[in-house]
Amino acid sequence: MGPATSDRALLGRRQVRAVLGALWLLDAALQCRPRFFHARAWQLGVAQSVMGEPTWVSRWTSIVVGLIAAHPALLDGVVVAVQVGLGLALLLDRLPRSAVVVSVPYAIGVWWVGEGLGVLPTGFAQAFAGAPGPALLYPVLGLLAWPSRQRRDLPDRPLAPAAVLVWCLLWAGQALFEVPWRYPGAVLLSANLDENALGAPRWLLPVVHRVSSAVAAAPVATLIALGAVGAGVGLGVLLPSRRRAALAVGLVVSAAFWVVGQCFGGVLTGGATDPGTAPLVALLALGLWPMSPRPTATAADPLGTPSSATAAGPNNGR
Repeated sequence: MGPATSDRALLGRRQVRAVLGALWLLDAALQCRPRFFHARAWQLGVAQSVMGEPTWVSRWTSIVVGLIAAHPALLDGVVVAVQVGLGLALLLDRLPRSAVVVSVPYAIGVWWVGEGLGVLPTGFAQAFAGAPGPALLYPVLGLLAWPSRQRRDLPDRPLAPAAVLVWCLLWAGQALFEVPWRYPGAVLLSANLDENALGAPRWLLPVVHRVSSAVAAAPVATLIALGAVGAGVGLGVLLPSRRRAALAVGLVVSAAFWVVGQCFGGVLTGGATDPGTAPLVALLALGLWPMSPRPTATAADPLGTPSSATAAGPNNGR
């Protein structure tokens, strides 16, 4: 039997682009709701995104949203059209390179205007609340799943090697978010939980309130635990023998963050225009998840099948 290789992942580049395209289409559907065709929705959105932001962020955000609010129906239609175009191009694998290129400036603009740079400049950014923001991950995943020169990628072609570095930065870097460099730990935790729970369904609110009370009672321990988990999950993928475990923990923790810390990305509140950060983190994890080794062909055995001696077993020749 030929040597084993383990360079495959659970989701290859083609599949990652397809899921990314489906998420773009979901964003377009959320953006199509009637409220976003009126200026008030944009004005409320900017009031929230610039809260606590430095002047250099809030000034430009207000200017852009002011232009949108002047013609909300037209510009919201443009936003929906762009997202539909990106989604179909990636999902159907038609002009995927062009879609990835276009998604970079578009997503960065959304990250700035719609997400306030993931609230990173405010000091309130935390991983469990959705930092660094979903809009930043869309183009990153697209670039990691960059199409090959051939018309279609092989189903098992893995993400670019930089995907491991992105995972490390995403998780290990989150440990820095847990440092209360501007606000006390209790304020930092409670503010994020309460903010993301606004408008959440009634059945979810008791869970969020219990978690909020628990972390407020032990803010320092909570921040240390969150930082340790982030560092462990991020650095764990660097060890081949621990990669699956690190990715599995990352998936579970992301799901918990999505439910409790992000309230399903705000989709159930009626005001969200995307499903949040966790689905994109999960997509990256599945794109990194190593498959079991498979046999490869050798010069002596081009089909990778057992040799006649091996097939005969230990009793061969008796």
